[in-house]
Amino acid sequence: MVSIETCRRDIRALHAFFVDWYADKADREAFGDFERALGEGFEMITPDGERLDREAVLAMVADGRGRYDPGEFDIEIRDVSVVASFEDRTLTRYEEIQTGPTGREIRISTVLLAPGPERSVLPGGQPIEWQYLQETWLGG
Repeated sequence: MVSIETCRRDIRALHAFFVDWYADKADREAFGDFERALGEGFEMITPDGERLDREAVLAMVADGRGRYDPGEFDIEIRDVSVVASFEDRTLTRYEEIQTGPTGREIRISTVLLAPGPERSVLPGGQPIEWQYLQETWLGG
């Protein structure tokens, strides 16, 4: 099981990476940390209902590097809670508020996190592996 504190830390760390990456402030080493945090079978369902495998998510994020000027894009994470805990996994839900040049987008996300191999450590924590993510629009 992954503790709620670890879930909060990891979710915030990953989204801090996105803010830096999209402002071209993160280096390739940071992208490698992100890449290692996604499990081999990782899958994401976008808020629009598109199903993306691990490789598609990695390509999408890689292609987005530098899309915003520094300070133009931000992500706020709030209301992180455990939906269900299993012996080796934790299903966690959180709200994600993205603010950028075109306005504000709010989504609710549900992520399945598991203890990961040592290689999957994001800055500041234990090895965590993202296994599944589903996002749903909440409105603006």
